[in-house]
Amino acid sequence: MAATLSAMVGSIADNALGGWYSYRMSKAALNMGLRNAAIECARLRDGPCVVAIHPGTTLTPLSEPFVRRHSHRTPAESAEHILQVLAGLSAEDTGKFLNWDGREIPW
Repeated sequence: MAATLSAMVGSIADNALGGWYSYRMSKAALNMGLRNAAIECARLRDGPCVVAIHPGTTLTPLSEPFVRRHSHRTPAESAEHILQVLAGLSAEDTGKFLNWDGREIPW
């Protein structure tokens, strides 16, 4: 298992608002790197499951200005949800971009 913390703003398909250029581009680049690694790892016999996961809006200094507009959770709650999602994955899930609740996010 290999997982990276990404963000929904890194989804090109999900971008309806624009803005946040550098943050969106950095997360999109992370997602592309992970997607490439997942494709290559899938070629290996018993290769690892490689995924990106969006923790959701987590109450941190970075998200503080936005928590009124979004449902949010504490860092401990986010970590718990992420671990639950990761525990339910198998090799067939490699290459996915997942939300904190297990829903697949479009690349």
